[in-house]
Amino acid sequence: MVPPAGRQDGDPVREQGESLNSQSSALFSILYLNAHSLINKIDELRYVSTENEPDIICVCETWSNIDTMSAFLNMDNYNLVCRKDRNDTQKGIGGGLLIYAKSNLICKELTGEHFDNFNQCCAVSIKTSSNSYLNVILVYRPHNLYNEVDESVNNKL
Repeated sequence: MVPPAGRQDGDPVREQGESLNSQSSALFSILYLNAHSLINKIDELRYVSTENEPDIICVCETWSNIDTMSAFLNMDNYNLVCRKDRNDTQKGIGGGLLIYAKSNLICKELTGEHFDNFNQCCAVSIKTSSNSYLNVILVYRPHNLYNEVDESVNNKL
């Protein structure tokens, strides 16, 4: 696999063999990315996820739309648990959310009226080793709608 631009092959992100989860099995590592169009960056995301092995990957501004096949977005060892394409722009430009979870995690997308009525929100629930649940909510705030989105999010929380 070719490293992304600006990284040299072999540059350690962490010590060789050290797991991001080595401190406790109850901890989760989360990678967050504002992709500003994931289509031309999917290979870089695959590389970074292979090198860092995060448990959860949250991506905003995917710019994915109905023409973007989910198979194209698939990554080895990860399930695409939540996908929300932006439907209020032309061809999805300026939004879109994805949440991936490692294949060995038990997780599901959270749904409900409080999520459905908000255009740019993805939520998943992940079962932890202590049989509790960690909820991860990814919200995209369009720059031209900060006040409206902030008020909507605050009312839902």
